Amino acid sequence: MAYSWLLAVVVAFVVLSVVIAAIRPLRFAQQHQTRQPTADEYDSLTDSVDGIGRVQLRLIEQSVSSRSRARAWGIVPGSRYLFVAERLLGELSAPALSAIVAHELHHLRRWHPLGRVVLPAIFLIGWAWAIVVAPLSGLVGGAVLVAPYWLMVMAIERRMERRADIAAAEQVGYEAMVEALRHLDETSDEQSSGRIAWLASHPTFAERIAHLEAEYDGEPVDNAKSTTDGGHHDRS
Repeated sequence: MAYSWLLAVVVAFVVLSVVIAAIRPLRFAQQHQTRQPTADEYDSLTDSVDGIGRVQLRLIEQSVSSRSRARAWGIVPGSRYLFVAERLLGELSAPALSAIVAHELHHLRRWHPLGRVVLPAIFLIGWAWAIVVAPLSGLVGGAVLVAPYWLMVMAIERRMERRADIAAAEQVGYEAMVEALRHLDETSDEQSSGRIAWLASHPTFAERIAHLEAEYDGEPVDNAKSTTDGGHHDRS
């Protein structure tokens, strides 16, 4: 097979990507000023959040971009990290903080960081294999499919975000999740003007809030029963 080297290069690239995804949280912790939360901070961040004990929770002490205020990274059990910007503790209520943690935890529990590596890898390996088997048709076929496949991956990424919002809202409370999203939107350093929705990997905060409201049977989320009232809204 004349192009077998191409397949070998692609597989090596994919393996390297998996390794980078595995060590990324450790590199982030080394490159930024992070610390373990105090007992009180941990309680504020994890109240009503199930399954957090299996994840390393860290606070980011230094200033970071709005995209990095809360991130879930890691694909190796025992070395999966959840980072939250320390300044959010002084800006949000305890339920809203817990909603952010629950959102990011959902990504880890559903192995979304691994999925973000696997989805592109599937296409790259498949394309390389097609070129090895039939060079011309494989090259042309992959070139034709790369754009629609990338759009599909972006759609899956947006769905991941919406599902994480819903999971957090159901666990901590809809009001808490919306409070968190509104604050993150109001303090974001990103510009959404000129943005093409179906090309983006993340929905806008407004889109995420609207999706939560739709899940709430069309009622305003502001009227949702908060976790401080001792329960969740019955969506049955």
